[in-house]
Amino acid sequence: MSIEKSDITPFFVISLMFLSVLSPISGFTSAGAGQGIITTFADGNNSMSLMLNGGSTNSDSILALEQNSTVNDAVFEISYSTTSSSPGDVTLDIGNDSQYEWAWNTLGYGNLGAQTEFSNGSTTTSGSINSTGNMIGDILLPSQGQIQYAEMYAEFAPDYGGGFVATGVIDSLAVGDTDGDGLPEPVFLQRTHSWTNGTVSPAVGTFDWSSGNGFSAISWSSICDGAGELVVADFNDDGLDDVASFDNTNASACMLFTQPNGSWGANTNQSLGMGASGIDSGDMDGDGDYELISIHSDGYLREFVFNTQNGSFGLGAESTVSANGSAMQATLGALAVGKFWGSGNDTVVVADSMDGHVTMWNVSQGNWVVGIPGSSFDCIKSGMTTLDWNGDGLLDVLGNTDMGVCTATFNGTGWSTNQTNAVQLVNYSIGDWSGNGSIDILQPLEGSTDGNDATPTGYLQVRPFGVNGTIGSTSRTIFPHTAPKHVLLADMDGDGLSEHLVAAGESSKGLFIAGWHTVSLDFDMDNNAECDLIGYAGDGQSGVDKLNWTDVGNISFSLSQTFSNMPYQSDRWVFQSGME
Repeated sequence: MSIEKSDITPFFVISLMFLSVLSPISGFTSAGAGQGIITTFADGNNSMSLMLNGGSTNSDSILALEQNSTVNDAVFEISYSTTSSSPGDVTLDIGNDSQYEWAWNTLGYGNLGAQTEFSNGSTTTSGSINSTGNMIGDILLPSQGQIQYAEMYAEFAPDYGGGFVATGVIDSLAVGDTDGDGLPEPVFLQRTHSWTNGTVSPAVGTFDWSSGNGFSAISWSSICDGAGELVVADFNDDGLDDVASFDNTNASACMLFTQPNGSWGANTNQSLGMGASGIDSGDMDGDGDYELISIHSDGYLREFVFNTQNGSFGLGAESTVSANGSAMQATLGALAVGKFWGSGNDTVVVADSMDGHVTMWNVSQGNWVVGIPGSSFDCIKSGMTTLDWNGDGLLDVLGNTDMGVCTATFNGTGWSTNQTNAVQLVNYSIGDWSGNGSIDILQPLEGSTDGNDATPTGYLQVRPFGVNGTIGSTSRTIFPHTAPKHVLLADMDGDGLSEHLVAAGESSKGLFIAGWHTVSLDFDMDNNAECDLIGYAGDGQSGVDKLNWTDVGNISFSLSQTFSNMPYQSDRWVFQSGME
């Protein structure tokens, strides 16, 4: 989880329910060896009321003692009427010698009967929190007091500020570390980008984020006319991720290599060969840089390896994938790449779009090597992606069938498949979207758009995985921004919590980025949270607000029940202050 901040403002009205308002109980010894107890003031009353207003002094009270008396013990019991405004700081100076016998004026005590500050004297407090929690602040209360009323305001802002960036239409969305800072940046394709000179052509954009400056301006770079789906990876081993965009029309990959200054160089085209139907990337030889992988409708599976000496790709491994049970070539329509055993070199899985036969392939000594018979299965025809739905550390595969969606679960030596019919997934993402450890599917539904952002529509469906990888029905919906079209999950600030990147918008189209957060506040430390702040959270600077919560009196009962069990400390006036 990320290191995050919470601001809390308390307001307490406290009635000090003591015996009386200035009731003296004094034991004394006179010079003549007589003893006695005084329980009344000079006017004969055992209590009196004083009106205190701001900095005023009231010296109307008189306590009569015999001459040369020695006071052995004295107790004054003070209460405050909650129907009146608090007098603020209050001191008791018997004899007007500037030596206070009692005082309510210590840092963090607040006003008498109305606690509105924390123990450090501030009316607000903030602190960093993580998954293990943190003590945000202490509040001092008289241990024998009775809480009549309490209210509180709390707000939460994550370190990653979040926001909505007006990029315009996004036709393909990916992430990658294009500046070498160890954190991903969004990378997006806009096929009809309007340049300042009035021309329109495809472009790839990106922007950065920092904790000090928030989102940077968008940097745009021209790319080939046929640019399509984006693949982002470090192909030339310079520590900066590059961009490959699949051009289906010209059977090529449009390349943008990141320069040392962080900009992209001029786009170049890498020919893939006839019938190219898709591209991806993977570290097939474990050397740290990524190879470009292409599949073809005539069964070819190709690897392109970047040569740093001449600055271009060369053909690496090449093989022809056969159709299942036939000598004919497979019609490859989908591929996915990943570390299926959790570590080691990447492995490629390819799918025959005709019969859904999926096979695994590795590169060994410059050649493609097909997996053992148990490493193939029949289920997926298109839209294949990797996932680990059961959290066993082994990658599984999910993709489309003619009837719905297929989940193929890998156990390290073979596959088991389960189909969920009547479900279609597109532009979706899979992962722990809320930080609770559960792997779910996020499927954007655009809704009924009217071109007006002020009338929001659409949402993200959350679909859980069921037994054996089947896809459950929608468990809930969440709303990031109006008309969501594409969603990705990525940890944008390295805190372990995935942010949601959502291409959305109607009158203003762009990219929404924020994390889904859950923060609980246990004010009285009884292990029962008084509030839960749940939802998308930002810093309020770029279109995603902080999470906030206001309690108006509801926590009073909880505090009054637990207050007597709280730890306390005694001050010089023998005032025992409870600490919360």
